Amino acid sequence: MSSEKLPAQIHSSANMEPVAGPLSITHWVFEFQEGRVFRIIFLAALLFYAGFLALRMGAVAGAADSSGYINAASEILSGEFHPLQRTIDGLPAADLPSHAYVPLGFSPDQSDSARINPTYPMGLPLLIAAASFVCGLNAAPSAVLLVSSLALAVATYKIGRTCGLVRCSSFFVAFSLACSPQVLMMSIQTMSDIPAGAAVSLALLWGMQAEKHDRAAFGAGLAFGLAVLIRPTSVLLAPVMLLLCYSSFRALLWIGIGALPGFATNLIFNRMLYGNPLSSGYGAMGDFFSASNLLPSAVNYIKWGWVCFTPLACLAIFAPLWPGVRHVRAMMALWIWCVMLGVFYASYSYTQQAWWYHRFLIPIGPALVVLGMITLRQFWSKLPFALRDWHVMLSFIVMLLWSCWWTSELYATNLGKDERMYKQASEWVNSNLPRNAVIVCKQCSGSLYYYCPQVIVRWDSMQEGVFSKVREAAIKNGLPIYAVMYKEEYRQLKNPEIRGPWHRIDSVRHVTIWRLEDQH
Repeated sequence: MSSEKLPAQIHSSANMEPVAGPLSITHWVFEFQEGRVFRIIFLAALLFYAGFLALRMGAVAGAADSSGYINAASEILSGEFHPLQRTIDGLPAADLPSHAYVPLGFSPDQSDSARINPTYPMGLPLLIAAASFVCGLNAAPSAVLLVSSLALAVATYKIGRTCGLVRCSSFFVAFSLACSPQVLMMSIQTMSDIPAGAAVSLALLWGMQAEKHDRAAFGAGLAFGLAVLIRPTSVLLAPVMLLLCYSSFRALLWIGIGALPGFATNLIFNRMLYGNPLSSGYGAMGDFFSASNLLPSAVNYIKWGWVCFTPLACLAIFAPLWPGVRHVRAMMALWIWCVMLGVFYASYSYTQQAWWYHRFLIPIGPALVVLGMITLRQFWSKLPFALRDWHVMLSFIVMLLWSCWWTSELYATNLGKDERMYKQASEWVNSNLPRNAVIVCKQCSGSLYYYCPQVIVRWDSMQEGVFSKVREAAIKNGLPIYAVMYKEEYRQLKNPEIRGPWHRIDSVRHVTIWRLEDQH
């Protein structure tokens, strides 16, 4: 490409003012945006990102959520959706508090006290079960998380392009979001946030194209249905899809047809598991939502939003204020989606408690960073051209350093290691404890239920006299009693209701293993 043609092409394709000289930053940006060079760089960035996540992946049956999803996937594959509780002979579940034998990630069956049901929505377990036919159940959670993380990054890039951002800016927002502490943290453990975010982002992307292409409308519906199946609150996306396609009944019809399988599957599973299509494993959630939570959650948004989703998130609110912005309908759809989901989760009692509860907002992450970039480009357009020439490189460097700093400070990429600890503790139990043992636990209960055959008893159900029943039944059946405690849980062994003496026999990082002495 000749340097004589460079300025005009930059002005038309990248919306930048021309600058002389083939060694300028603008020349570099333009070459970066050329199709073949860009595709190579974009693919290399995706491969590097996938490798980075794979090395830190901890998609195993760990704490409550991760073990709940993988246990549910296992139940799907076995065809047993209401598994029997593991109990001590002579001490049925009906004789103990309702959650005594119930591992985290499950809830008691309301119609049969001897059985349990999965707690969490079935979308992610279904994806894991499907992936298991390709790579096996042990690798399936990691595969689903990796594919979802890459899909989220690509969809963010494509949404940026659809909203009028040039390739360089879209690349910038996609990988700024991908490398943000909240997204990195949730990309390396078996949680529904990243798959839900990817499904929502694909629904938005294809929804923006739905009026022009029937296939895009059908794809938007499929992604919308999958998003609801993974996380039912994604139904709030419906008004946004209507805004994107309100002028085309044909597009709305194709979206509805595409969404039908996901919606129907969700209702069927709810009816089968909980007795009502509109019920869920969470039980009554009304007490967790209140207008009184809005202000504390808003404070938490202000405090941590720019950390969790990069400073671009702070600029998103200003995007509709700029006159003459292209693709107004797409931009307003993104803005409304951010407001709707943000306000909804602001009313949730957990959102105000810690920075990592911003994970509920990952489905609006792509919209936040794209809207933030639209605002930032308007600021850039007011700068002297000598400064504007450097904006992309400087912004990318600042955002990369920002993400590295906060990711390290918040321990975001080490959560995979912590999740793997649950599996390691379960492997220790399998190798060292009798298969007929009774294990007192709570935090590790879901992981132990998945990896180990022993009976588990939750210490948080040990009301007055409960442990005496457990102990007597174990002695009668000749069963040894152990405790597997995570971090500070071992303090519960001093509880009078779980009287010892207990002897510590080993530990696996933060998990300690204890044996009950004097069981006669």
